[in-house]
Amino acid sequence: MAFNKLVLSVLLLALSSNGARAQSPLPQAPKLPAEAKGPAAADPLAVGVAALDHGNYTDAQTFFANYLKDNPNDIDAVFFAGAAALELKQFDVAIADLKRVVAAEPDLWNAHSKLVRAYAQIGDWKSFDAERALIKTARDNNAPDTVKDKFDFIDTIDVGGKTYDVRAFYTLYGNFKTRYVFLHFGDDGKLTDYIQCESDDADQSFFQKSYPKKAAAGERSFSLDTYHLGKAGMSQGLIKFYLDGEPTYETVRADVIKVLQGDNKPAASMTAPNKK
Repeated sequence: MAFNKLVLSVLLLALSSNGARAQSPLPQAPKLPAEAKGPAAADPLAVGVAALDHGNYTDAQTFFANYLKDNPNDIDAVFFAGAAALELKQFDVAIADLKRVVAAEPDLWNAHSKLVRAYAQIGDWKSFDAERALIKTARDNNAPDTVKDKFDFIDTIDVGGKTYDVRAFYTLYGNFKTRYVFLHFGDDGKLTDYIQCESDDADQSFFQKSYPKKAAAGERSFSLDTYHLGKAGMSQGLIKFYLDGEPTYETVRADVIKVLQGDNKPAASMTAPNKK
């Protein structure tokens, strides 16, 4: 595999999901005063949404809980309450709220996406796969409000005191055809290292020769690669190949955890020095 994989969009997706109902995360909203002014004042949920957008999840949860006492059937408020619970790692609460939302609004894809995250966190892979399949089918069929060229925030894993956010791509992303990327950010919010499951075009000739029927059907081989941004430059290591076709997310996740636990070392690595 060519080393220029390092050029992969390191700018990659240093975005994080928020409570907004758009399919993909939006830029952080400007700070709002405690009491919304101007046009936002017409939205009774504005203060709670602003708290959610700014990461004040406990405040947001309190706001929506109080609001729902008087407006128990407001599905927008239930959605935002579920989003707050998800960020607070109250996964059972989040799932209950978000299931109520998708029962009322089956085509609200961001609610389905948040359910994916919640199911991953409790290890309910059957429900996780079912929700992802539902979203994929909607995209395959060009359903309204679906987006094909963005990422989905599907999981968070914590190993050895480090947290990795997981992005998945419906359409293989970038020059090296990334399906999943596991991103770690330092205390300063900057990307420090990442692991990705990718399907580099340079690796496909072997797959085409070894699995001609799969290749003819559009399938591809994948690899798992690790990248680290250090003072000496960016280093890259090949962890393994998935030579017989695309692995499930659960397989990739398990392999990444082995890497992070030190149970699986790169088979090959190299460093691109910093340019002076």
